[in-house]
Amino acid sequence: MADQYCDRCGELLTDGSVRYAVHVHIFPEHDGSGMYEQADADGYLEELEEIDEEPFQEITFVLCQKCKQRFAHDPLNRGAGMRGRHRNLARVFH
Repeated sequence: MADQYCDRCGELLTDGSVRYAVHVHIFPEHDGSGMYEQADADGYLEELEEIDEEPFQEITFVLCQKCKQRFAHDPLNRGAGMRGRHRNLARVFH
């Protein structure tokens, strides 16, 4: 595997070093719940394709161990205090 850099901090990730992949799937919500069964999501994405919108986007980031821990703790970089103020944690962190 070739050397890579952490997409968050830029640290060199040499061959054989620990690295983490974060896959982000972005798609419109149709019922406001934010949670989809795969069959529901597939059907909804087909409907959106007919509307001529970009219904689905997938992004992958490579992170070093330190940035993976930070991301897992605060994925949207809102600051440590936001978890205590968010009313529906099950929806944000699942």
